[in-house]
Amino acid sequence: MLSLIVLSALSLAALARAAVQPASPFSSHMVLQREIKVPVWGTADAGETVTVEFAGQKKSAVAGADGKWRLTLDPLEASAEPRDFAVSSVNRESKIENQKLSDVLVGEVWLASGQSNMDFTVSKKLKPWAGIANEDQEIGGRQLSVDPHVHRPGEQSYGNAAARRR
Repeated sequence: MLSLIVLSALSLAALARAAVQPASPFSSHMVLQREIKVPVWGTADAGETVTVEFAGQKKSAVAGADGKWRLTLDPLEASAEPRDFAVSSVNRESKIENQKLSDVLVGEVWLASGQSNMDFTVSKKLKPWAGIANEDQEIGGRQLSVDPHVHRPGEQSYGNAAARRR
């Protein structure tokens, strides 16, 4: 019975290990802002080295005691060529973890906020009286949707965001 309890505790400890994870704004189909330094952040095990590779750049950072890491990519030239954005790390057990985000572009990023009407896309397909007729040509059909979760003071969450491509 004792060995079963010890085995269960070890299994739970292994599951509790935090995999390298970019923050929620970083996902497949995202667009990164051109011609400025691009901050990238996320979580991993404390002390873990995290490496991000994109557009010929390779940058690394070490996760702090709180598991948070942050690095900065050099300014990027605009590109409509879909590329992979790789996030990797080597943990204490020398196990390599990788996350590959695909279909990433570099260009203009526009953020808009407001009231409930801001939940619509910029397409005239749903609301003919608003938006643009050629959404796919103008923005490539990409939109970042953010969960409207209200955060409590001190809460360290970025919500649930995901870029999508129609």
